[in-house]
Amino acid sequence: MKPYLFGFALLALAACKPDPEKVVSMEISAGGYEFAHLPVFEKDVTDITVNIVWQSDYAFQDGVNPFVPYVATEAILSEGTSTLTPQEVMESFNDKNARGRVYAQADHVVGELIFPYEHTEFVVDVASDVLTTPTYSQNWLDRVSGNLADNKAAALSTEDHKMWDAARMAILGDTPLYNSLTLPDAAAANDVTREEVLAWHKAVFTKAPEAISVVGRITAEDAGAVIDQLLGGLPEGQLQEVTRPVGNYAAAQIFVEDPSAQKTMFGMIGVLPSTRDGADHIDLMALQALGRAEGPMFNAVRDELRASYGVRVGLYNYDRANHLLFISAEVDNEKLADAITVAQDTYAGFIGGEGLSGYEPVQDSLVARVRERTDYVDVAAQSMAQLMLDGHEPAGVQSLADKFAAITKGSMLARMSEAFPSPDNMVVVAIGPDASAWPEACVVKTPADVAQCPRGLNH
Repeated sequence: MKPYLFGFALLALAACKPDPEKVVSMEISAGGYEFAHLPVFEKDVTDITVNIVWQSDYAFQDGVNPFVPYVATEAILSEGTSTLTPQEVMESFNDKNARGRVYAQADHVVGELIFPYEHTEFVVDVASDVLTTPTYSQNWLDRVSGNLADNKAAALSTEDHKMWDAARMAILGDTPLYNSLTLPDAAAANDVTREEVLAWHKAVFTKAPEAISVVGRITAEDAGAVIDQLLGGLPEGQLQEVTRPVGNYAAAQIFVEDPSAQKTMFGMIGVLPSTRDGADHIDLMALQALGRAEGPMFNAVRDELRASYGVRVGLYNYDRANHLLFISAEVDNEKLADAITVAQDTYAGFIGGEGLSGYEPVQDSLVARVRERTDYVDVAAQSMAQLMLDGHEPAGVQSLADKFAAITKGSMLARMSEAFPSPDNMVVVAIGPDASAWPEACVVKTPADVAQCPRGLNH
């Protein structure tokens, strides 16, 4: 392994100083990296979390194998390096009660490292080696690729996947982003080559991350030293402008007829403003109120119509530009059309102000959960990095629970009136064995067929 770039001298010196205040600040390391820092020196807090986020446009590129980021990120921490065997890497993390993960999103790749402060030197040295010189042997990549191919093939056969696959095709079209999110050809995982993985690794992991956050029992000076060591061996790089596709959210009614389907499902999808507008906490609060147990949607579709085996309401991002709300349910096939109509009517009434009474317990629970979760160093680090990616101050993590507490019925109504799509201007997709259950729909056999379906309010 490489020699340590910082030593116990810094940690010992920090131990002689008063504990820093628990306040988020923006810092710059000796190596010139800007990062958000939240020192947490409270009793029983021993861990440190480092989040480093790199920009990636791979999911928007034509002519690439969409499995490459998934194979590369899974393999990087499960194999060895030029100086460490896989067993040594695993034992190094396990013995020190440390853990790390690297995962790919549509427009970013996130690296996360969590470790006790007393093992900072050793764990960071190992992590730096893993990040800088992963082995990526073809044999191991083949093993990872094979597992991904098998798992994806199994997932592609489920009703859930087929339905949301059709929805993504309707919204994104046959684009690289659709392929990256859907991975429609499971066998393509087996075609990933070591050369592709190495090229992806070199392009993504550079000295130019987009956001860095460090939270836990560590001073700003030591946090900067950690960052410098993790990034010091990587190649130079620069942020690139990412061109994102604009989704087509014009109204659609699509039924995927699948004679082998064992259940019937529907999903309603509508676009919301990007999380960059800073009001997505209100979106989440409103949708939790709509979809809560014994709430408006649950009562209408399940209890009153008695058509559903479960209702889900929530938020999802295709990428940072495509921020969605969704409503989905598994229903009795013969009640599909009625269930969709009831769901649309219930949603319309809710965004108009009906059914909001009694939301306070949901808000209280959400505030308490956010307040508790953001006290964890890993959640705080993740939240700070995401705030930075959206152009917001990372210090907002310390007032996030208060933002949820400040939501009122009036602010939810204003937000829904201004930003939520109307129920007749959403993409509605269903799947089941018999298309006669929803006569109004455009019937397709495969996701590729959705291009033939009419779109818009007058379809």
